[in-house]
Amino acid sequence: IDPPEIYVWSLRTGDLLDVLSGHAGPISALQLHPHRGAGALVSASWDGTVKVWDVYGTSSSPETLTHRADVTCVAYRPDGIMICTGTLDGSLQFWDVMEGALMSTIDGKRDITGGRKINDRMTADNNAASRHFTSVCYTADGACVLASGNSKYICIYEIAQEVLLKKFQITHNRALDGVLDQLNSKYQTDAGTLHDFEGSDDNGVHGFHLPGAKRGDDGSRRSRTEAAVFAVAFSSTGREWLPPPPPPRLVEGRHSHDQGAPEHPPSHQ
Repeated sequence: IDPPEIYVWSLRTGDLLDVLSGHAGPISALQLHPHRGAGALVSASWDGTVKVWDVYGTSSSPETLTHRADVTCVAYRPDGIMICTGTLDGSLQFWDVMEGALMSTIDGKRDITGGRKINDRMTADNNAASRHFTSVCYTADGACVLASGNSKYICIYEIAQEVLLKKFQITHNRALDGVLDQLNSKYQTDAGTLHDFEGSDDNGVHGFHLPGAKRGDDGSRRSRTEAAVFAVAFSSTGREWLPPPPPPRLVEGRHSHDQGAPEHPPSHQ
């Protein structure tokens, strides 16, 4: 497998300007410097490192910030002096880019943990898939960060005091997977949930599929749309933030930093 690489392109001419290599694992996030633009960027990777690149500099080797777990997201502070990184162990780490030093860490795995998924055979507290952040952004003043993940929650933290200011729940729609903290016990069996065994054979008879049997088994599994937030962004004033557009047939709201409940706009189905 070819090593992961970052391609730097010129939008004006369409030319490939540079190819940046150095990560040993897949690259999970990129962020351009807020003032220097394409001249500097940071990259996060599953190899447990964040690299700070000087694209137009004389040195081809980037500065490497080593983490104890896979890095899932990264964001520059608006002044470009600090960055915030999210790791697979559920923590948010704050780094001084110039010094390459770790300044503080917030443990957020308990805050971001969402509901139990339909095919989970464990409790939501032990589900590692929803116990880390996949997106993070700073407020306009750089005092707080907003973080989200594969969960029904979005968390906002105050950096200096390292405290959770508020936790927003994006939806209460029970039709989505990961909203309920506990599944209905009537669907639970010793072999797993009944949803795992739904299906029919060629004669239309519902039942369990034998291991290795191809007849009547197309390999399909029951699944539902999950409650998750893949990206978050603050407005320039720092008073409002927006999640990405909702799935079809769902209406999400615009959330205000000063209010606890979402403001629901007209339906845009």
